[in-house]
Amino acid sequence: MREVAIATSSADKSGIGEEFGERDRLAVGQLGELGYHTRSARVSSATRGIWHQVFVGPYKELEIAKQDQLRVRQLPGYADAQLVTQ
Repeated sequence: MREVAIATSSADKSGIGEEFGERDRLAVGQLGELGYHTRSARVSSATRGIWHQVFVGPYKELEIAKQDQLRVRQLPGYADAQLVTQ
């Protein structure tokens, strides 16, 4: 399965994550209203700290995932959407 990953916020430097969690919920809701299947995840990186991402998908076909990636990137605030394999 393929997923389009959308980074919805910057690193969580506060360590609390509430503000970033709220942004995730808003992004999941917004993309869901547009018909996308979404979920969010908190990602921890040794070099970048804690990040929150919203995922669109999964997709069985790579071409369909690429088409949705292009559509999502056109939405305000999602220009950094990247295709990732989970």
